[in-house]
Amino acid sequence: MQKSGKTLIKGPWAQTDAHLLLTLPFRMVRRGIGFLQRNNLGVEIALYDTNWICNYPGEKVAELSRLLRDAGIEVAVHGPIHDLNPGSLDVVIRDYTRHCYFKTLAICHALAAKSLVLHLGVNPLLPESALNSWLESSILTWKPLVDLAEQLSMTILLENMFVPSPRFLVALKNGLKSHVVKFCFDVGHFNVYSRTPLNHWLDELGADIAEVHLNDNRGLQDEHLALGKGTIDFRRFFHELRARDAHPRFTVEMTREKFDASLSYLKENRFIAPLAMLSNRT
Repeated sequence: MQKSGKTLIKGPWAQTDAHLLLTLPFRMVRRGIGFLQRNNLGVEIALYDTNWICNYPGEKVAELSRLLRDAGIEVAVHGPIHDLNPGSLDVVIRDYTRHCYFKTLAICHALAAKSLVLHLGVNPLLPESALNSWLESSILTWKPLVDLAEQLSMTILLENMFVPSPRFLVALKNGLKSHVVKFCFDVGHFNVYSRTPLNHWLDELGADIAEVHLNDNRGLQDEHLALGKGTIDFRRFFHELRARDAHPRFTVEMTREKFDASLSYLKENRFIAPLAMLSNRT
C-alpha cells in the first residue's frame, strides 16, 4: 500500500500508517535520491563527523535540501555519536558537545528536517552519585538546544545507546519538560545493552517513541545486521509496540547492501504491507 509518496508500514501491530526511512551518510544522499524515490523511502541523514559538522559547507547543504524537497523525500537527521557527552563532568567536553549539537541543529534547519536523533553520552557504569551529577549537567546542556528546537518546530529524539534501562532517557525528558523531546528506540541497542525486559522499556517510553531504528545483531555487539540475521525477536517487538499505542516511524539503519534483505524480511513476516516497489528497482 502506498500513500503520499512514502513507504507505509501496515504490520499486524500498527493502528496507523508509519513512514519507512533509510539511513545514509551525507556524502551518499545525493546519489541515493533515485534509490529513495524508487522505493518511496524517506532518509535519515547520518552526521557523525564533528569536524565536518563544525565547518559544514552551507552551499552543499542548501543544494541537497533543495534536491530532497523537489524529490518529495522526507528528511530526518542523526547527530554525532562519537566521544560526546552533554552531561560530562569535564566542562571542556561538555562545551564542545553543546557546540556540536547546536551546529547539527543548524544543519537540520537548513535541510528542512523535522527531527534530530541524539545520544545521551552517559556511562551507565559510573557510581550513582556521578550519574546524578551527569543528569544535572546534562539538563543544563540540553535546555537551550531544546528551546531552539521548539522555535524551529523540530523534534529532538533521545536514543537508547549503551543504557541498560530506560531510566536515563525518562529522567532527562522529565527534566527538560518539553513537548518536542521524544524517544528513538533502537532495537539493536536494546538487544546488546539492556538488562531490562522489553515490556518495561515500552511501558516507560510508551507513546513518546517517535522513531524506531531497525537493525539486527546476535546480542554481543552492535553489528547492524540485516533483519532476520541476528537474534532479535521482531514479532514480539511489534506485538508489544502495538499494545502501547505507539505510532513511530521506522528507520532501517544499515548499509544499502543489506536493505533488500531487510525489506523482504519485513514483508514476508507481514510487518509491512505488500508493495510493488521491489519489481522496478535497478
